[in-house]
Amino acid sequence: METGIWSITKNKYLTEEEFKEFQDIVTRDIKMARIPKNVQDSNLSLTDDEFKQLFANKHIWIYCLRITRRELELQMSQYKIDKKQKQIDLETATDPDTIQDIKDWLMVKARWRSNAMKMLSIVEQKVMYLKTMLDQVTIKG
Repeated sequence: METGIWSITKNKYLTEEEFKEFQDIVTRDIKMARIPKNVQDSNLSLTDDEFKQLFANKHIWIYCLRITRRELELQMSQYKIDKKQKQIDLETATDPDTIQDIKDWLMVKARWRSNAMKMLSIVEQKVMYLKTMLDQVTIKG
């Protein structure tokens, strides 16, 4: 069985710091998947060792992806609430500066939502990829 520095064994549990470090790798992997290969910053790309750590710890990787998905879903729920409030504020606003500020906020948040949806799609793709990999390991094993 493949193991990595974050592998869970009978005698080793992840420390909070180790889990945070692993989760940071997963987050960078998600963010890099959004950027076309020819535009990616090599300083932000995952190293070969980091990819090996992800694959050696598939169960932790999928757990981190699920956490990320839940966080995005929570943020999107909050976005819907905030957007409704801003639309109510826009309907009642009379000051042109306030109206423009609200419109600017709505535009910025609409871009954020689009990017969040892209990230959510990537997370779901990676979860499906990992589930397929885990199913193959189970079938072979």
